[in-house]
Amino acid sequence: GGASQALEHFPVPRGEFVIVVSAAVPVELAADEDDEGLRQMLLEFNESGLRARDAVARAAAAYGLPRNRVYRVWLEVVGPQ
Repeated sequence: GGASQALEHFPVPRGEFVIVVSAAVPVELAADEDDEGLRQMLLEFNESGLRARDAVARAAAAYGLPRNRVYRVWLEVVGPQ
């Protein structure tokens, strides 16, 4: 639960508490969804001379996507290197 639920359950908190924070869940593009922005970014990275590994890492971070998903798009757009 949230902090307000903890305060309701423990009206006079004593001792130590542990706060667990989970990572944000990235929203993955659907296979048929338009990902033209991602494709354009990867093309620009390729044209600027970035290695595939670095380009995929940057694009994955920018779009909040798994690297393997972005790498598949890289292969579609640029091809294997």
